[in-house]
Amino acid sequence: MRGGRGLLIGLAALALAACSDTADRAAAEPAAPATTPAPSPSVASVAAALGGGGGATPTEQAFADAVTAVARSLGSDEADAPSANPDDVFAPLRQAGLAGAGFDGKADYYAWITPRGPLRFLGHNVALVIAEEMRAGFIGCCVDDGVTLVLRAGGDRAALRQFAEKRRCKLEPASTNIRFGLITEQGLSLKDSANLIALSCHAGDMTE
Repeated sequence: MRGGRGLLIGLAALALAACSDTADRAAAEPAAPATTPAPSPSVASVAAALGGGGGATPTEQAFADAVTAVARSLGSDEADAPSANPDDVFAPLRQAGLAGAGFDGKADYYAWITPRGPLRFLGHNVALVIAEEMRAGFIGCCVDDGVTLVLRAGGDRAALRQFAEKRRCKLEPASTNIRFGLITEQGLSLKDSANLIALSCHAGDMTE
């Protein structure tokens, strides 16, 4: 009987020692840092990531930044909105070899370029880039500063609609866009013209 009680006492002592050792190790080890779940991306951040699942290329991001800067400078109520020239949108294309040093065409105050390779804006392929500004002085009519993108409609347009609403741009079928109509009258022909949409960000669009 005494032997059995001694065995129980011994086992209890071993258990207490093991608990004490575990507690000592836990106190000595640094606590793992608390993890905060990453916030869900906002609609604006999704819109800023241009190419859908694949993400935007550096050229696409630079192009989007230039388009945004032009729209913001024309129609923003923000006091810190920087000035931007509409022709600035061509700079990333030239740097990436998607455009030559000049324009593909000019008429009145506006000029245009058809990208020489894949280019996306908010997930839609860019077929034509038009910029309007006073380049060579007054020519007898009014200039409507801004940028028009002719896009091949593809996929979700939510980000595109949000951009147009936020920057007070006009989103319409390309067939009803006045600048695209004038350019096609001069002989420019684009494939699948029925599926083209126009994002027009000009001073006149923002005062309608």
